[in-house]
Amino acid sequence: MLFLMLTLAGAEPHSTFCSDTTANYTSDSPFEKNLKSLLESLSTNTSLKEGFYNTSVGNGSDRVFGQALCRGDVTPKACQKCVVNASQEIREECQSEDAIIWYELCQIRYSYQMFFSSMVYTGKYPDSNNMEKNVSNQDHVQALHSLMNELSEKAAYDASNLMFATGKVKYSQSETIFGLAQCTRDISQDDCRTCLTQALGDLQGCCNHREGGTVFSRNCNVSFLDFGCLLRSNPNSIDSKLAVLKCRGYMENVGGCGSCLRFINSGSSSHRQLRAPSLAEESETNSLQAWQLRNEGHELELVDPLLTEQCPTSEVLRCIHIALLCVQEDPAERPTMSNVVVLLGSESIALPEPSKPAFSVGRAAHHIDQSVPEDPSVNQLTLSGISAR
Repeated sequence: MLFLMLTLAGAEPHSTFCSDTTANYTSDSPFEKNLKSLLESLSTNTSLKEGFYNTSVGNGSDRVFGQALCRGDVTPKACQKCVVNASQEIREECQSEDAIIWYELCQIRYSYQMFFSSMVYTGKYPDSNNMEKNVSNQDHVQALHSLMNELSEKAAYDASNLMFATGKVKYSQSETIFGLAQCTRDISQDDCRTCLTQALGDLQGCCNHREGGTVFSRNCNVSFLDFGCLLRSNPNSIDSKLAVLKCRGYMENVGGCGSCLRFINSGSSSHRQLRAPSLAEESETNSLQAWQLRNEGHELELVDPLLTEQCPTSEVLRCIHIALLCVQEDPAERPTMSNVVVLLGSESIALPEPSKPAFSVGRAAHHIDQSVPEDPSVNQLTLSGISAR
């Protein structure tokens, strides 16, 4: 959950592989019809099978084998949405009879030949690796190596984790690395560890001295992100442009939007004191608080004064505004991830007024408004406990 909220939830594929050594299928052929049925099955069933599903459709030379894997920390709804998007994209991008596509939250592979339970490592590097800044702290490399090896061991051999593991390690007072390791669940534990070891070798080669990095392959993925750049105790060192890029980060997820607001008011002593016994509760409380303060014209109370000295006020206000659009009660009113990216990148586009956040009528309202009588029957006000969806 923590790693999901602190990573880029990209709506675009990281990479697509269309084999150039296999035949291309033709439109309206039996293979294409089987492929369409296969992808529909993956879209329907993957989220119901704990984020991993193998199946095949057809017979003989027209038979298609397929597999989908969702990241282990995503919700079933997010898993299904990602698989649906990946299914559409892979058909548009590829006409070969063997292909794979990687998104941030899922991957899909199909082939004319049966590939289940076989491990073949071929590492892929998303373009986002080249966008990450360099890290000068030498302790970063050692901490990263230790963390990723620990997560690889855990993903491979801890059966309770469904071949998925996340974790974090601090390598200085203000900098933390978040890491992830995952394997497809059709391979053995030893094959999983072997795949991850090879992926870590590639990760070391590309990204040891960067703030983040990812390596994808057919059977395993590794990724890390250094969030010291956003959570340093000294707000003067924060790069506002980088902060906005990271917020694009997790904008699509309701909890992620709350976390974006958590980042904005991190370290602030001017905002109202909140009781925050849980991450989900803190996210929903901050969303409502931000919405109320914005309606009152006091949204800058959310922001550390030192941060506003370094970041243009218009950018800070726009980030808060967009985050509030993402947590509106009606999901249909929330912008899509692609729209969020456009809105963050263009100040000329007018933003609609956000409605109340999704958690605005439950315990969050009780935490914010201390004037609410203890007896919920007074003034015909009813309070109900609402859990995060």
